[in-house]
Amino acid sequence: MVRGVPANSSDTSLCSKLAHAAVHGAMAGFTGFSSGNVNNKSCYIPLSVITGVKNNVDLNGHEWNRMLSLTG
Repeated sequence: MVRGVPANSSDTSLCSKLAHAAVHGAMAGFTGFSSGNVNNKSCYIPLSVITGVKNNVDLNGHEWNRMLSLTG
């Protein structure tokens, strides 16, 4: 959510919790997800649920090769 005011302590706390959940999910081997809060509980939400589109990356495609060249 975009806001026109500086972040307060609640924003900082929420961002920290979401970041920690995202790192834990990535370290557990999950891909294609975003961390979020549902009913005040941290959860992993599949990107296909968020966007409504299932997106697969072609490992022989241009986008993948460009990402590899940019990230090394």
